Amino acid sequence: ENLKSCDAVLIYYGAGNELWVRSITRDLTKITGYGRTRPLQVKAVFLAPPLTQSKERFRSHGLFVISGMEGFSPELLEPFMEMVKAIGKG
Repeated sequence: ENLKSCDAVLIYYGAGNELWVRSITRDLTKITGYGRTRPLQVKAVFLAPPLTQSKERFRSHGLFVISGMEGFSPELLEPFMEMVKAIGKG
């Protein structure tokens, strides 16, 4: 229900497995089928420990990837936040 009204989404990929993340990212590509009238403006995934092979090679078309594998820092989210702020200006 929340995905129907939001403009941006950030997926946190920490202890979850690759199948879960791939399922969620696929859902984001089919979001208009869930009652949205327009596409999501900003889609991102935050990669967090533990380090896995799937995270080392993680790529996703249409998603901004933020690597937090060296630990969290608020500065890592700045590019994402700038994209979110730009939605209101567009």
